Amino acid sequence: MSRGRSSATKSSSEPLLSCFGRSATAIEWLRRHWLPVRPVPSEVWQTAIRLSRHYTAKLGTRTLDVLHVALALGLQPGVFFTFDRRQWKLAKAVGLRALPTRP
Repeated sequence: MSRGRSSATKSSSEPLLSCFGRSATAIEWLRRHWLPVRPVPSEVWQTAIRLSRHYTAKLGTRTLDVLHVALALGLQPGVFFTFDRRQWKLAKAVGLRALPTRP
């Protein structure tokens, strides 16, 4: 099922895939040398489940939107930056200061 998204064809996705190969190498370097990957704490998963049950039907949030906001709630940032409208609505709904003011 595709909601609001178009499907990629093999020919249209090849330039993207070639860029991804280079990006994946850079991302792997960052993970090893600069950004240690840590497991998501169980409290964050529980928060994500609660947020999903309460807001997903109303706001149309997706899994990573909910997980991103649940992680932010655990970190308690001064500001939550996103350009994703659904994620922004969820962040505002749970009391985060979300910027920009209108993604």
